[in-house]
Amino acid sequence: MAQTHSDINLIERRGATTIEVSGELDLSAAQKFDGAIRDLCEHPPREVTIDVRGLSFIDSIGLRALIEAQMRLEAVGCASCIIHRGGYVLDIIRMTGADKLLRLEERLEVRT
Repeated sequence: MAQTHSDINLIERRGATTIEVSGELDLSAAQKFDGAIRDLCEHPPREVTIDVRGLSFIDSIGLRALIEAQMRLEAVGCASCIIHRGGYVLDIIRMTGADKLLRLEERLEVRT
């Protein structure tokens, strides 16, 4: 079985946290992502942005991880949104109806 590539990076600035998810959000990456969300919920920031503009692949487990992340963050009083750049990932989110469950924001600019 081929190993998948994914990166999950946390960036904290003035009470807000950005989680950058790139590569593939599948079973192995979803577990790492879930761990990052659980850690954030221990001492939640005011706001969390989940940046999926770098994703090249997402499966049903990855979608579930995004939905559960927003639910967990909301449960601890943390505002959150998922930023995307359209394309494949947004198509999958819409095809599955997950767009009705997720707070999404489109940003086309490149991360800096």
